[in-house]
Amino acid sequence: MGELGIEMIFALSPQAKGRWNRGFKTHQDRLVKELRLAGISSMAEANDFLRRTYIPAHNARFAVMPRSAIDVHRPLLSIHRLDEILSVRRERVVSNDFTLRLENRFFQILPGQVLRVRPHDKVMLEMRLDGTTHIRFKGAYLRFRALTERPPRPNHPHDQKALVSLVLGLLPMRAG
Repeated sequence: MGELGIEMIFALSPQAKGRWNRGFKTHQDRLVKELRLAGISSMAEANDFLRRTYIPAHNARFAVMPRSAIDVHRPLLSIHRLDEILSVRRERVVSNDFTLRLENRFFQILPGQVLRVRPHDKVMLEMRLDGTTHIRFKGAYLRFRALTERPPRPNHPHDQKALVSLVLGLLPMRAG
């Protein structure tokens, strides 16, 4: 949120936590009873009830008019890339075979990147709201491919060097 210039104010005092918890418990308790009284038993009916009945009635009872009619929302600037800012980010370390793992999904960093990526470098995996995945390193996005299964793990140091060289494109691939 800091990227958007938004300062988080946490409910650290018991009074503030109590206000939040009371509001949540009130909705949780009241909404279940209201749905039962209205004879609602499906998700679609519940969503319609929330939109048409419950929320307007709640707002009519508890809404407070603002002190000023001036809109103080800040405009969204061109430097704010919401798809990037609102993504779920996880830092990962590049393996010796230039792969990354996240929740049993594997990604292979492709050769020929804008920046030089080495084993043990830390990269940022971004899972976007549209379902896409991106890998960022030092501000640049890396080209990669998703792997369908876990890559084989070479167990000899010489094999690891050969694999790193192969991924970097330094050795030709041998058939067979």
